Amino acid sequence: PVTTPGQWIATPLPQIEPFMSAFRPWVIPSAEALRPPPPPALNSEVWARDYAEVMRVGGRTSTERTPTQTLAARYRQAFDLTPSMRLAADAPGRTPVQNARMFAVYQLAFDDAVMAMSAAKAHYDFWRPITAIRNAADDGNDATAPDAGWTPLLGTPNFAEYPCGHCTVAGALGEVMEAEVGPRPATGVRVASQAIPNSAVQVLPSWDEWVQEVSDSRIYGGVHYRFSNDAGEEIGRRAARMVMDQVMRPLPRR
Repeated sequence: PVTTPGQWIATPLPQIEPFMSAFRPWVIPSAEALRPPPPPALNSEVWARDYAEVMRVGGRTSTERTPTQTLAARYRQAFDLTPSMRLAADAPGRTPVQNARMFAVYQLAFDDAVMAMSAAKAHYDFWRPITAIRNAADDGNDATAPDAGWTPLLGTPNFAEYPCGHCTVAGALGEVMEAEVGPRPATGVRVASQAIPNSAVQVLPSWDEWVQEVSDSRIYGGVHYRFSNDAGEEIGRRAARMVMDQVMRPLPRR
């Protein structure tokens, strides 16, 4: 694809529709309330650094990405926290009210974070790696060498780049579950994959490590830059903290 430097254009997979940021949020003031700062300027060192990273490790024929990183990119295309959620809900001493609250907070944080992320993508309209790398000769940065034949490991989603959606959701859910079961649950953070449904359940030591691995996996897949991942995670964590601070407080005693 050919485009104006910095401008997102469509790629093959399903898109985020405009209505996804048009609902009334559960808790955050508006879909725009958690908007991150703009992505780095195309003539900046940050842009050149993160461009080079995804170009090196995110390409389909990358020689720097390890087999484990390749598996991580595919495994986390559709992560599934059901194993961890079931362990939390089935823990000794949990009540139905506690579990109902956990699932509700989980979904409220998810919804508001995704709404904020969708609005930010539409606002900034920033280009994906596949477009940037093929058109880098026109980005005004001598440190970004173009490659007209570069292809990412994964198919590029058909919506704008910034911020990362997977990272937004992981940040929100990691924050909620850390509040529920602690940062390093005794049974580990257990994650399955809807993208590879017959794969083994992965066990990680902490929620922060899981969130970080989700972020890294989007770079290994060639579909996001690190600055997009950092911005998405921050949106998710902020949305989750607002939900937990403002809704479903304990009922007053009579």
